[in-house]
Amino acid sequence: MVIRCALEELRENADVNFKNIFKEIVEFAAKVDVEISMPRICGRQIHRVNINVTDPETYFKISVYLPFLDYIIQAMHTRFDDRLSEVMPLEGLIPSNFSFYDDDSILKAAMIYDKDLTYSDSSCLKASFSINYRLHLIAI
Repeated sequence: MVIRCALEELRENADVNFKNIFKEIVEFAAKVDVEISMPRICGRQIHRVNINVTDPETYFKISVYLPFLDYIIQAMHTRFDDRLSEVMPLEGLIPSNFSFYDDDSILKAAMIYDKDLTYSDSSCLKASFSINYRLHLIAI
């Protein structure tokens, strides 16, 4: 959540942030005697990015920086949506995580996958928790 907010803030202030990044890149490139330039622009290009701008900073901001940030933000929204917090208690099924979750929260999370379970009866799942918990105590 914190990382996603930070990335969204970078996206909102993309002009200022990229200007600072590009300034550092130009300074580093000057140290190693490299000139930052844009690829040549065609009149009509359909198979790659073809942005009609005159300076490298704007070109790389539009063609690389903004699409990259948008992709990462979208991927984080997809992977870490609200459903993740609902199913996280299933982590309690791992023996080393028994103590972090109570049986009721695990059962509630398991009921999300009720249609996928062979036995949807919660008493079977509770019995399994009890057996696994006892085996875990014996192992300790």
